[in-house]
Amino acid sequence: MEVDNLINSLKKIDLEGIADKVIKNSFKEDKYIEKIQIINSLINLVQRLEAWLVKAIELDVIVIILGI
Repeated sequence: MEVDNLINSLKKIDLEGIADKVIKNSFKEDKYIEKIQIINSLINLVQRLEAWLVKAIELDVIVIILGI
């Protein structure tokens, strides 16, 4: 099922790599804490997107996602 593939792809995203890119030019002193905060935010975003997607499918809503 395409939805399962999308959810699996979301779970495979390199969150640490994204966080590293975000903090690369940061001026904050404690980049480790900033990195952890970014990773936690990204995890939350992926979890919310997954929950939304599952609920949309349960409600028979047509879902079109571009750019993932």
